[in-house]
Amino acid sequence: MEIGRAQIVVGMRMTGVLVMMVMLVPLVLVAFVATRRKTQIGEASARETPESRSRTEDDFMAAEAYEATWHEEDKERFHRERLP
Repeated sequence: MEIGRAQIVVGMRMTGVLVMMVMLVPLVLVAFVATRRKTQIGEASARETPESRSRTEDDFMAAEAYEATWHEEDKERFHRERLP
């Protein structure tokens, strides 16, 4: 059984693809692990105090109140536009 020129070219292309994958996959994994470590370090360094937790809860409560009033105003505007 003879190997044709086309089969040799395909084999060379596959070898190139395999070499690139062997080189790229570890690099991508190393970059992912390094990014994940940096994110975990950043999350660990942000300490939450009772004052900051209280301020965050107050901000959320204010945002929810604003959302409720906005929703009512938008509902009225929606009916005005849809029902002349």
